[in-house]
Amino acid sequence: MDRAVAASRMALVRLVALALLSACRTGRPAPPAPAPVEPRGGTATRTRAMTVPVLEGFELAVSKGTRSRTGAPGPKYWQQWSEYKLEAELNPVSKRLAGHGTIKYYNRSPDTLGTVYVQLLHNIFAPGAHHDTYVPWSVEGVDLGKVVAEGATLTAAPGDAPGYDVNGTIMRIRLPKPIPPGGSADFEFTWKLRVPPDGAPRGGQDGEVFYINYWYPQMAVYDDINGWQVDQYLGNAEFYMGYGDYDVSLTVPAGWLVTGTGVIENPGDVLSAQTRARLDSASHAAGIVHIVGENDREAGRSTTTGKDGKLVWHFTARNVRDFAWGASARYLWDATNAAVGDMNGDGQPDTSAIYSFYRPEQRISHWDEAARYGRHSVEFFSRFLWPYPWPHMSVVDGPSSCGGMEYPMLTCIGGQSDTLEMYETVDHEIGH
Repeated sequence: MDRAVAASRMALVRLVALALLSACRTGRPAPPAPAPVEPRGGTATRTRAMTVPVLEGFELAVSKGTRSRTGAPGPKYWQQWSEYKLEAELNPVSKRLAGHGTIKYYNRSPDTLGTVYVQLLHNIFAPGAHHDTYVPWSVEGVDLGKVVAEGATLTAAPGDAPGYDVNGTIMRIRLPKPIPPGGSADFEFTWKLRVPPDGAPRGGQDGEVFYINYWYPQMAVYDDINGWQVDQYLGNAEFYMGYGDYDVSLTVPAGWLVTGTGVIENPGDVLSAQTRARLDSASHAAGIVHIVGENDREAGRSTTTGKDGKLVWHFTARNVRDFAWGASARYLWDATNAAVGDMNGDGQPDTSAIYSFYRPEQRISHWDEAARYGRHSVEFFSRFLWPYPWPHMSVVDGPSSCGGMEYPMLTCIGGQSDTLEMYETVDHEIGH
């Protein structure tokens, strides 16, 4: 084995270990394992005795049959479910986003819920918000407009009567009617926000690219161990989010490329015939296909011309925990496909699309290899873990404060790096 191949294989082993054992690139390292103890009078070692704390909620869940001591769900396990229909328009000049959304929330728990909680994660940028990491400004959080629950328009007010109140990044809604076990409730929101500048945790904008994360009202988790999860979002954190289906429509200027969690449902409305033809080629190509090159980045070439200079991109995503998206007028778009095995159990091999979106000057950081790195990562993990279950994975060039952060079907990477670091970051975040 020559030295280059040996070094490559050793690097791969190291990278896979990092991807599986650590949190995101900006997250905390794994705690060290306990050191072995040398017993007196001998050379043999034994493992230090460890006391495992007893969690009252977990013990109760085991007794009720929702959990098991093996880690597998118990026979009576349940999870809540949400269906989101979201619309947003991005104004890249003012850096503002206006949103409207409805949520149908299903109560699969055995409990009657008279109050529900909603995450307003963008309120980390509100004046007076608390942080445990650097935040570039605290000027403007979520500007709520209409709040409707179960057909009733609610107002912000304290107390126990139907209404809502906001504490930091947590919104509490006191319902007009409790949601019984097996029941559901409908919610409607309108809101506005300013997309934060570079330096914002895991996203934001740098004037050229916009990576929009934590941008909509999201149902907080209600589970069988702790009930409502209402921890404040302080900036340096991982997320416990509930699963659901998303139907999302995003309005941006014509000529801009958009990538998001989920599948584009209206490619004929937003993508030019040339772009659609190249995407079709990429779905079965052996190599990397340049979907949008430097000379294609304008309405009529990369995208359609739209109406009044705008396009509405329609995405749907099934069984995911969040929805994020990136947009820019300067993106190039590369694509290929990854062999993921039998993802749907029909006995036939399946593939997922692999995309990369990046600015031309980012080639210095080997972004022109990002689609190849993404394909290798998805195929490697699909082979050694389980088939990648979603229709695409996109590697997105974001503001430098993205660092490396995973989202459903996307990973946002910011800053510049050398070849090994770029591969490591792509592989690491896809591994999450």
